[in-house]
Amino acid sequence: MGKVWKKLLAAAMVMTQISVMAAPVAFAEEAPAAPEAWGPTPNEGQMKYYKDELAGFVHFGVNQYTGAEWGNGQEDPDIFQPENLDTDQWIEAFQAAGIKRAILTSKHHDGFALFPTKWSPNKHSVESSSWRDGKGDVVQEFVNSCKKYGMDLGFYLSPWDQGNPWYDRNNEDGVDYNDVYIGQMEELMNYADEAGIKIVEFWLDGACGAPSVRPKYDIARWWARMREYDPNITFQQNYGAPLRWVGNEAGYANSDSSWQTLDYDYVWNLYDQQGQEDAGYLFTGEPYIKGQETQRGNDMEHMVWSIPEVDVSITSGWFGNGGTNAPKSPETLAEMYFNSVGLGSPFLLNVPPNRDGKFDERYVETLKEFGEIIDNTFDDNVAEGASAVATAVRGNHPDYDASNTTDGDYDTYWTMDDGQTTGSVTVDLDKPTLIDVVEIQEYIPLGQRISKFTAEVNVGTKENPNWQVYGSAGTIGYKRLIKGAPVTASQIRVTVDAAYAVPLINNIAAYKADDRIAVEPRLAPGKIEAEEFDSKSGGLIAEEKLAGVGNIGAIGNGNYTVYKGVDFKQIPTGVNLTYAGEGSPEITVRVDSVDGPVIAKVTVEPTGSYTSYTTIPMELEPNLDIDLGLHDVYLCLNAGLNVDSFEFLGENVVQFANATQTAYEGENAQVVLQRSGESLDTEVTVDIETSPGTAVHGRHYIDKTETITFAAGEVEKTIEIQTVENEETTGPLDFTVEVRNPSANAAIGQRSVTTVVIQDNDQPGDASALQDLVDEAKGKVEADYMPEDWTKFQEVLAQAEALLENAEASQKELDDMTALLQESIDGLRPFQYTEENPFVLSATEAVDVEAEYMIPQGGARVNSRSGDSNGKEVEEMGMARSGVEGYVDFYFDAPAAGTYNFHMRYFTGANNTLMWMLNDDESTKQQKALKYTGGGAGVFEEDDLTIVVPKAGVNKIKFYNDKETTCNLDKFTITAQDIETEKPSKNTLEFFLNKAKEHQANGDVDNCVESIKNLFAEAIAEGEAVMADENATYDEVMDATVKLMKAIQALDMKAADKTDLEMAAELAQGIDLTKYVEAGQAEFQQALAAAQEVLVDGDAMQADADTAWNALVDAISNLRLKADKSTLEDLLNSVADLDLSQYTEESAAVFRTALANAQAVLADETLTEDGQQTVDDAVQALNDAKAQLQLKDTSNGDGNGNTGDNTGNGDGNTGNGDSQTPDKGDNSGNNNSGNNNAGNSNAKADAPKTGDTTMPYAMLAAVIALAAGGTVVVIARRKGRK
Repeated sequence: MGKVWKKLLAAAMVMTQISVMAAPVAFAEEAPAAPEAWGPTPNEGQMKYYKDELAGFVHFGVNQYTGAEWGNGQEDPDIFQPENLDTDQWIEAFQAAGIKRAILTSKHHDGFALFPTKWSPNKHSVESSSWRDGKGDVVQEFVNSCKKYGMDLGFYLSPWDQGNPWYDRNNEDGVDYNDVYIGQMEELMNYADEAGIKIVEFWLDGACGAPSVRPKYDIARWWARMREYDPNITFQQNYGAPLRWVGNEAGYANSDSSWQTLDYDYVWNLYDQQGQEDAGYLFTGEPYIKGQETQRGNDMEHMVWSIPEVDVSITSGWFGNGGTNAPKSPETLAEMYFNSVGLGSPFLLNVPPNRDGKFDERYVETLKEFGEIIDNTFDDNVAEGASAVATAVRGNHPDYDASNTTDGDYDTYWTMDDGQTTGSVTVDLDKPTLIDVVEIQEYIPLGQRISKFTAEVNVGTKENPNWQVYGSAGTIGYKRLIKGAPVTASQIRVTVDAAYAVPLINNIAAYKADDRIAVEPRLAPGKIEAEEFDSKSGGLIAEEKLAGVGNIGAIGNGNYTVYKGVDFKQIPTGVNLTYAGEGSPEITVRVDSVDGPVIAKVTVEPTGSYTSYTTIPMELEPNLDIDLGLHDVYLCLNAGLNVDSFEFLGENVVQFANATQTAYEGENAQVVLQRSGESLDTEVTVDIETSPGTAVHGRHYIDKTETITFAAGEVEKTIEIQTVENEETTGPLDFTVEVRNPSANAAIGQRSVTTVVIQDNDQPGDASALQDLVDEAKGKVEADYMPEDWTKFQEVLAQAEALLENAEASQKELDDMTALLQESIDGLRPFQYTEENPFVLSATEAVDVEAEYMIPQGGARVNSRSGDSNGKEVEEMGMARSGVEGYVDFYFDAPAAGTYNFHMRYFTGANNTLMWMLNDDESTKQQKALKYTGGGAGVFEEDDLTIVVPKAGVNKIKFYNDKETTCNLDKFTITAQDIETEKPSKNTLEFFLNKAKEHQANGDVDNCVESIKNLFAEAIAEGEAVMADENATYDEVMDATVKLMKAIQALDMKAADKTDLEMAAELAQGIDLTKYVEAGQAEFQQALAAAQEVLVDGDAMQADADTAWNALVDAISNLRLKADKSTLEDLLNSVADLDLSQYTEESAAVFRTALANAQAVLADETLTEDGQQTVDDAVQALNDAKAQLQLKDTSNGDGNGNTGDNTGNGDGNTGNGDSQTPDKGDNSGNNNSGNNNAGNSNAKADAPKTGDTTMPYAMLAAVIALAAGGTVVVIARRKGRK
């Protein structure tokens, strides 16, 4: 009854508010029937997957150990050695991300099974690996972990089995591979059955072998077996199965219309009759429309519900180069969540283990942070329980009213009467609330119906509304998430603009996203980076065609990108476009939809290449009139260009030049405020104000509030904000500066706030950023970059490493060096053979050139493929379907004109033709149909091109195909065949020979390391010999010239000054290690050995000597003398034969305790001089115990003193120094134990200790105090050496 009354109350509220929306009608007493199902509907298994949202994929197998993505079945199973396999870790990591099911690649295309299988006659499985003595079973451990953690279980089982002889349909055993495949499927089912759990998903994939050998798949039989196992099981194949591939592996579903239904006849027959798939159709799907034929003319009633599952890997590659490649960021994964789950598709995230059988810790941390982002985003639905009204309600009954959209119950929904296909629901938030995510769910258990919707937010009040579109698209499906710029909304309105049947909406929610994925508000006026789109159409991609310059590329005709929630503060006065390309396409900027109002358009001119960017004004739409506020912006594109950015211009836009900047304690922060626009001939004012962050005003900076006036024509103002010099050690602190309150003729731009970071100068700076950059820089390889850039880069890197050695370096020094090193890295141009740096051919020998060192032009780009000769190749060659041509330019220096053979290695999957032309001369055009033996599969091939080079010296070849696509270029081996030889010029050789002799005469070589001295001598001798040789070849002249160049370039490699190192080594050799504790001796001996190695190394440089010196003096300083135990040892010897049986038990017990302690101290080899007091205390304690020993009473007790101990009459002599007890020579009776100085702890108080830091810092001191007159060496470690 409670829910009924709640519904009636909600209905009453609806009727009091609905007067402006629909005429009030009394509610019917009896609820009308629910709408009938519309077309295909999801089964229980599919609904469970929708609600699970996330699945984990684990690609694991022999590919981890080969580096391949697709193996070939020829791998040795014994390479599979996951010594620390930890499937529990996998599942724990998945659960931290919120993942509900885990799917293991039990067998990939290579056929290597992660479980022992009877269906592999050659045992291509874990059974043939020595791992765990052939008894390893990854599947069993994976199943156990899933059960342990309550994780739903799934398996990937590739039909393609290259390692199985039975995969060949003509196999000699006559085995039907379909029996094999079902047999392995049943083996996996048995694992689950034995564990008492169910398999919820199978992934079958579509890759297969060559048509000549592969078997005919009986897919219908496979499906029947899975459905026999569980009628509601989900499994993936692209022919009408419960799950389908979404059509890409980039992590996104269709952002406009993602239909969960397919034309079964079309996708099945396409595969069954032609062996093909339609990726575009899989991406979009098709709506069910009752009474019509499908889009392909088939029976609409044969439509099926097939979920477009979005799959992507956490790293590059499904196997991730053995699970070692870097992961995507948590923020990127969260965006993929919005582009998959948020578009109605489950998100299947692959995480490959490493070769050890564990997830890389970077992957684990990324999964954890991803889970936190999603949890933080959706933990507070501000619309839950909110009141809601609708334009119409089915039967005017509360069972179907608008409050069902906010009640948190999945199975209650708002709907209208049959035949009504448009309508809206308005949700009233309790108060104006900051939101940036709107969630809408269609009730799909009764089918998918909605084909167009709009979501709006009221950024005004309910009394004075200001409705703005927050998002619109085609389908809603299970879930639609709209994430945009943060807005403060009082109401949310969802309008169904079109549907094929009466719509059903069961949930409307609103959230504030985790700050890590919150959308930065985009403003107009303002610039938008093209690659930062929220959604897109077609195959275009976000990339960096130029290092550091993001862009969108691979654009096809009709593609577009969408930028959500752009806040128009002004009507644009212009739009600028920054692009590069070789085509002349038309570009249009629209708002609200792909065919919405036009803002501006332009037909661009070619810039010469796809990396030659230029900025041009677009043609603004005449009489432009759009509402101010939020709009989605559509950049509508055509092929032939890359786009970097576009910018909406406005009048008098004021913003900060930078979002963040650095100031150093005690210096003034220089904050730059800029004004832009077309008409700047008026005065403009704005206010600026500082606000504390971690920095406190008055203590760390001086607060500032000021009105800034831009005079007519003035475009920039520098505001100085004073930072405070103090003695606090705080580390970096920050405060913000905000610009606001523009005059009526101005607007605030996107950078309305800047953060000022104050770097502390009261402590050494934080070197971590510089260290990270140095580590990155040291990973670069010289061969990858242009020589002149590399030389400059190495100089700066050396400076950076030297600064890192200075522990006292200030933050400013570190920051300046970081900026300088970054500039040097940014200046490294990829190595290419250019006109100024051509590849050199030989007249006599074959020479190899990698294609990636040629210059890719147009759509061509460098990429990597397993099997590439140098790990890279040039792809996207020839004329792409987008109309963009890819080609390479190759500059080379020929020794002579004539004929050369270019032996080419290339990758192709079809018959291709390659064209070439020399020096842009049309008359030299040639082409060749290239050899291809792959039979439909991609393979590396080799072929020969005969090329006539017209001249000696620098030439250029363009390899291309302007008619169709062509092969990927890997490598050329070039050999001279028939050339016109001439005597080579020796002018350059003579120049460098004279230079080298000049350096030698000036003594420049004298201080170089031995190898450089030798190189100089050899280079001069070789140069003189070649100069004298009338028959010297071109190659000999070049080799001699290059050798002289290298020798001259190496003059900076000076030999080290080893004076200090020799002295330190000599002192170290005089140390008697037997007088020192063991700790530190191994390090000392290693440091001494390293120093001696440097001393004899003729090529050692100053850095080597300094490093060895510092290590040796550190090791010497860390040696510790043993404590002096001579007195203790003598004392122990003196009491060794003491007969304790003559003494009372009490005094003997005290003595034994002191004796045991003394013996333990003597045996303790770790005691240093600093532990001398411990030794002295042991001596004192033993002497005291010895002095207090008491003889036993041996008399019969008559009081006359005749028993020998006189204890009864007071006349006995025990204890008076004249005792008649046996004399042990231990003075125990005279209390003279204090005379042996054993307890004198000050005996060595003034002796210097090894490592004493009170000595002068720059002094190389030697104080030697070895027992028996030796010395202790103390060497102060220097701070640094310039």
